[in-house]
Amino acid sequence: MSPVVAQDSLIEAYRSRRAELAGAESGWVEELRRQAAERFEETGLPGPREEVWRHTPLDPIRRVPFRPAANGAATLPVDLPERVGEAYRVAVTGSGILLDIPENGLPRGLTIGSLVESLDRVKGRLGQLADCESPGITAVNTALFDRGVLIELAPHVTLDRPVHVVHHVESNGEPRAAFPRVVIVAGEGSQGVIVEHYRSGGDSPTLSAPVTEIFVESNARLDHVRLQEESERAFHVGRVVAEQRSASRLRSWSLALGSSLARVDIETRLAGEGAECSLEGIFAGRNRQHLDHYTRIDHASPSTSSRETYKGILDDRARGVFLGHILVRPGAQKINANQTSRSVVLSRGARVNMKPWLEIYADDVRCTHGTTVGHLDDDALFYLRSRGISLAEARATLLRGFAWEVLKELPVDTLRSRLDRQMLMWLGNGVAGRLES
Repeated sequence: MSPVVAQDSLIEAYRSRRAELAGAESGWVEELRRQAAERFEETGLPGPREEVWRHTPLDPIRRVPFRPAANGAATLPVDLPERVGEAYRVAVTGSGILLDIPENGLPRGLTIGSLVESLDRVKGRLGQLADCESPGITAVNTALFDRGVLIELAPHVTLDRPVHVVHHVESNGEPRAAFPRVVIVAGEGSQGVIVEHYRSGGDSPTLSAPVTEIFVESNARLDHVRLQEESERAFHVGRVVAEQRSASRLRSWSLALGSSLARVDIETRLAGEGAECSLEGIFAGRNRQHLDHYTRIDHASPSTSSRETYKGILDDRARGVFLGHILVRPGAQKINANQTSRSVVLSRGARVNMKPWLEIYADDVRCTHGTTVGHLDDDALFYLRSRGISLAEARATLLRGFAWEVLKELPVDTLRSRLDRQMLMWLGNGVAGRLES
């Protein structure tokens, strides 16, 4: 039997800190936490007997005695402007949140604030989408979250720049865990771009277990980008859950580049007629990284549509996993859903598991899927090399084009350019410099 050191230490952290956690004086929050802690104590972290976790064993996490992240100075990383350009920036650290906004303040109709100071405002939303029935991450996050952000767009507001939220966890000499919680509300007819950015540091292991709940009201347009580039000593297990009302549009990107072991669940429920979503992602791993994505698109209303494209690049002894679940409920007719997943394996030791999962209970639907796993195309490599291009440059060129299908649609120019350059770094700085020139 696998050790449960992490589970025991986190349950003990809840018991010893419950009176100090945000919302302890609020009956509904305290009850929500209590139920979540009991659920986590009962189920623990998910295991391989569950189909959606079969390829991602969490034993490396179970063996570490994580404690909630220690307080520290809230600072904004100096390289933030390069990564996302002009943005309303928020740093979430052990000490709370720090906003970096223009001198004239936030635009009318945009609210960005500490979640723990806005609990009355999110009553009826917090925990509504990300319930604790699924074992593990949502439960422990709900029990222990003490830092988080509320982002709310008023009806018919259009943001002039992205909101960039940086989640940072520092180990400070011993294993530390962070449980950030984010609630995003896009009011009726609003439009905006939200970037969530995950980073870590320190000499000891870290665990990030974030949960984001997204409410997209009727006719709203929301772009949500999730960038995970934590250190090689980090573990990351997160969840994003969205609900979309009629004629709304959600575009989601998940970019998984860092951490030793990372798993992200991204789920959306198309709850109103005419709602549409686009889920796109890239996972790029080398050495012994393990990167896993599970997506679930719930077509709960008629005349809804979805498009999904996920790509993986695996080198050395890295492991990649993608499971894409599309559910069409009874009565949800006139559905259009398309799913594509493709991975490139660059070494004999790399492995990838990709599986489409279509669950359809209606007959007037158009659902397609395609999955491929392979190596770089030999004919394309030969073509490039026959024109005097080195093998390293040829490989980098093909990988860049492979990733560009996802990156080209990113809604932030500076982030798109930076990630394009990062794809080139796979085969060395010299190659990247020559191909950029």
